[in-house]
Amino acid sequence: MSAATRATLHQELAALYAALDTEVRATAVRCDLRGVCCDFEKAGHVLYATDLEVDFARDHGGAAPPEAAADACPFFQRNQCHLREGRPLGCRVYFCDPAYAEAMHDLAERYHRRVVALHEAHGVAYRYAPFVRTIREEPRT
Repeated sequence: MSAATRATLHQELAALYAALDTEVRATAVRCDLRGVCCDFEKAGHVLYATDLEVDFARDHGGAAPPEAAADACPFFQRNQCHLREGRPLGCRVYFCDPAYAEAMHDLAERYHRRVVALHEAHGVAYRYAPFVRTIREEPRT
């Protein structure tokens, strides 16, 4: 993909994430900042992301630190996310507040469709795979 297409995609994805973050805040979801929701491995969840989201994460948080456990998110350290700006959609919508569960499902579905639409609109191949595995791969060009 060209540098111009990549820059455009990243701008559009950033705008999509900003809109999502606004909608999440509007739900009044409770977050106790304990790191419980973000520890996908401990919760038994697998975080998925598209290649576009992984590319965005790399640009907004760097490469995965090599010292992280192979099956754990390399950006979740000491009960904190160190990829706040670049975190993928799954991280942005997932909270352990039970009162938020219905809204979470709706937001995740709607915004994932919008991420897919970005791929389609720009003719970028779509792959949806485990984030931890994909962030450790060599970047695709």
